[in-house]
Amino acid sequence: MDITKFCATIDPQSYMHKPMRHDGYLYATTGHIAVRIADDPAIKAGPMPQNLQNGILQKMADYTEDRTWQPVPTIDKVSLRDCAYCNGTGRAKMRPVCDGEAEFEHFGDWYDCKRCKTTGQVAAESSDDTATCSYCLGSGIDANQSFAISGAHIAARYLHLIATEIHGAEIGISKNPLAVQLIRAPGVVGCVMPMRP
Repeated sequence: MDITKFCATIDPQSYMHKPMRHDGYLYATTGHIAVRIADDPAIKAGPMPQNLQNGILQKMADYTEDRTWQPVPTIDKVSLRDCAYCNGTGRAKMRPVCDGEAEFEHFGDWYDCKRCKTTGQVAAESSDDTATCSYCLGSGIDANQSFAISGAHIAARYLHLIATEIHGAEIGISKNPLAVQLIRAPGVVGCVMPMRP
């Protein structure tokens, strides 16, 4: 599993841009999905900020309420809309006009970059100078699409990420479909926020 794929790439909170190390574990989160694995000194990570040290990231493995556990479904991309930011490729490149900043200066005035839709990236036309699309997390799936599992609506891009990165993953759906839903697999625990239907 590549834990860095669960890190935020465009969040203003820079500590989420790489894994965080705390109490013998590595954590990664986008703010909507999070995972925890055993610490690995080979993985570059920063310290976990104090404000996160006693939150859901540490407690997600300890929830004992009844849940409906089932394998994470494989998402069939054919029936879903493509991500508008990478045109469904899952790959993007930094926009040269705005230098990936989503805005640019022109004669002393600042403008939102319309070409990249204020994301700082555009679809990659080739494999040169590309990175994983920060909006669909490399899935190529429209970020606003969800998939219903036992009444909870989970973003299709997160289900795709879980299914491709965490082999044998299960998702535990709470009795409250709007509550945080848990993920587990050997050596991995995590959680994902559902979407409203």
